[in-house]
This record gives sequence, structure tokens and C-alpha cells, in this order.
Amino acid sequence: MRKALMILLVLLATCALLLGYARLSRRAKTDALVARIPPNVPADVRRQIRKLCSASPGRRAAAAEDLAKMGDRAVPAIPFLIETLSDHSGLISRPSNYITTLSDEAAIALAEIGYEALGPLLDALRNDDWRTRAGAAMALGRMRDPRAVDPLIVALEDESESVREEAARSLRLAFSMYRNLELWPWPPRMPIVPYSTAYDDPYAVKAAREAFAAALRDESFLVRECAAEALGEIGDRTVVEPLTDALYDESPLVRCAAAEALGSIGDDRAVYWLIRVLQGDSSSEVRGRALKALRGITGQKFGRQKDDWWTWWENHKEESGDARR
Repeated sequence: MRKALMILLVLLATCALLLGYARLSRRAKTDALVARIPPNVPADVRRQIRKLCSASPGRRAAAAEDLAKMGDRAVPAIPFLIETLSDHSGLISRPSNYITTLSDEAAIALAEIGYEALGPLLDALRNDDWRTRAGAAMALGRMRDPRAVDPLIVALEDESESVREEAARSLRLAFSMYRNLELWPWPPRMPIVPYSTAYDDPYAVKAAREAFAAALRDESFLVRECAAEALGEIGDRTVVEPLTDALYDESPLVRCAAAEALGSIGDDRAVYWLIRVLQGDSSSEVRGRALKALRGITGQKFGRQKDDWWTWWENHKEESGDARR
């Protein structure tokens, strides 16, 4: 009994020492970060930067949120927010019933700061830490600056699956005409800059289209799903063939996205392959998306009876063709 008590006391003492060391280490890190704050920073911005260096995840998240509200006045906080992009130390619950991370909050703030944060974010996209790269991709997507297109395309080939997923979402958002596009898992209050005609640049559209078509073969089903959705929103008929290939993806989410994208593009060459999906896909959701796409492309109101669709196809296949013949 006495021996067990001694062991317990030693364990407690060890835990206390480790906790004390962690606190001292965090304090030293905080002091080092605070010492880097430029002397001419406005008092309210300085106060939030100090909070951003706090040991408390809640205080750091609150600081990022307050900096986001300051907009371009928070420019001096950019280096500190960039460092926070890699901070996934805690999940933060928000009143609007969603969970966010410190990295998310930093990305929001950087997107709100705007133009001055662009250069540092592009640099962060090449950071050694995949978490920083993923956070930078998230923020760049919501800024919707044309200069981020090429770097985000490069990020689609990042070694980290998480970075590729964020890059795909960001590029999809960049080329979407929809202001309120929902892209899980981004926080719903994330600012979205309105669509810019700069994305109508033929080179940018072509480069993104080719990158998304290649991303349909990515290892991550989330990247493939996002790529299919983006190709539907870009609406170029040259991607009908890779999208018909995606109708046979192992993930039903990707197959749904491919069917919907083909319906959005509206090319008759997809009809044959959509009928095959309607006939044989194992997912009722995928079959439903295929049916909706078929109705949109052909203008017909047939139901799920495949015979009606095959009859229509036999009567119109010469004028429709198909994407792979």
C-alpha cells in the first residue's frame, strides 16, 4: 500500500512538472510573439494580436473574429494570422450552431482583410506545414482574386489530401456565379466576394477546366466530387467525356455530381450514358440525378421507365451522338 502511494505521488509530481513546463513554454512562446508586434500598431489592433497569442484557444478564436471585423485596419495582424492557419488545437462552438477551428477563424480574418493579405497567403500556399497550406487555400478561395488561380491549380497536385480538397473547393468557388455557394466544411459566415468578371478570362477558364478534369482522377472522393461540380458550373462542352467517365466512379457522391454537371452542361452526347446510369446504378440518389439531367437535356418528361428513354434514344441517336464515339 505504501509503495503504491509513493508511485502515485511520483506520478502526480511528474504531471505537475510537465504541466508547469507546458505553461512556461507557452508563456515563452507568447512573449516572443508579442515582442514581434510593431510599435506603431493601433492600440485596438495590438490588443487583439496579443489575444491571438494567448494560451486560451477561445481567446485566440475571439481575437481572430474581432480582427476580421476590422477589415484592412487589421493589416499588422497578417503575419500572426498566417501562423494561426496551422492551429487546429481546439474546436470552437459558435452561436449559429456550427463548429469551427482556429485555422478557420484565421482564414476568415485574412479574407476580410483583403488585398494586403494576398501576397502572404500565396507564400503560405508553399509553406512546409500542410495545415498552413490548407488554410491559405481556404482563405484564397473566399477572396476570389484572379491572381490566386494558378497557385490554386498547382495546389490541386499537393501531396496532402487536405490541401487538395481545400484547393478544389476554392477554385470551384472562384468560378462559380453563385454568391451563396455552400462548400462544406467552411463556416457559413465566411465572407464571399461577389463574382468577378476577371474569371471570364479565357486562359483562366481553360486552365481551371483542364485542372478540374484531371482532378476527376484524384485519390480523394471529395476532390473528385468538387471537380465534377465545378465543371458543371463552368459549363464547357469539352468536358462531357471525362464527366461521363465519372458516372462510374466508386463514390455515389461523385456519380451524383457528374450526373448533375452533365445536366447543367446540357450536351446531347451525355444522354446515352445517363440512360445507362438510370438503368443500372445501385444508388437511387444517383438514378434520380440522372433522371433530372435527362429531362433537362432532352425536354422529355419520362419517368424512371428505362424503355421510354431507350425508345427516345433510338429515334434521336443520330443527331445526339454520344460523348465517346
